[in-house]
Amino acid sequence: MLMSEADEVAATISDYLVTRYGFNKECKVLRCTGDNPATLVGMSCRDQDLILSLGTSDVLIGVSGHVTPSPDIHVFCNPLNSNSHMFIICYKNGSLVREELKDKYCGGEWERYNQMLSTQDNPPLVGNYLPLPETCPAGLVGAFCSTDPERLPLSHPPETIVRTVTEGQFLSKRHDISAAGFKPTSNTRLIVVGGGSVNNTLLNLISNVFGVDVYRASSANAAARGAALLAFAGVNGVGRMEELRTEYELVSKTNPELYHTYCGMRENYVDLQKEYLYSSLHKE
Repeated sequence: MLMSEADEVAATISDYLVTRYGFNKECKVLRCTGDNPATLVGMSCRDQDLILSLGTSDVLIGVSGHVTPSPDIHVFCNPLNSNSHMFIICYKNGSLVREELKDKYCGGEWERYNQMLSTQDNPPLVGNYLPLPETCPAGLVGAFCSTDPERLPLSHPPETIVRTVTEGQFLSKRHDISAAGFKPTSNTRLIVVGGGSVNNTLLNLISNVFGVDVYRASSANAAARGAALLAFAGVNGVGRMEELRTEYELVSKTNPELYHTYCGMRENYVDLQKEYLYSSLHKE
């Protein structure tokens, strides 16, 4: 179903609701939208912003005037700006993998996990671990690493495994937004939500992989807030998201030197992932 314009009034409120709950009889009823577009509005996203939900399944939501179609992503109308689109990329292997790393290699302690994220390998390894068949890229499953030509599961020290797999998750995501035609600018904000958004060490890594500053929203229930803001926009004629205000906390600024390092790692990761996926799909 196509979404209606946010300022399209469908009707006025029913007499029943006026009598039963005391609504103003002049109250206007506007068509709403789904939870993901409403989250976009609730976060007051501008063009070229990103939302990263760090939950059981990681989800990337972006706003862009140009999106490259792909079977791996979902593209929607921007619910408040008809001149741009929103895209959504969903991942099965999100925080459940990070929790598995924490439980298996860090004694169940996030503090130890964060310490391992701060270690360095020279030269850095690239790889990933996906216990569930991934949705983007579709069909990617298993473990692979740049030092393992046989593509066997990672067999490195715990700190190397934790860091390599966690970096691999976000190197893959950074590649995916580029493949979708999204080009971050100096004004791009990466807004994090979900349970993983409380981990500042993880957010530092994400900021340096994506090359953009990371912000955390001060308010919860973004989808419900977005639905309310859509109603506000319709009644008051707000046509652009930046006219709607949400407070954010800047939690991580990009380190240009580390971002440059991750750019090189991303190229290596993408080549490795393509090779592994091809060999996995063409096994006899």
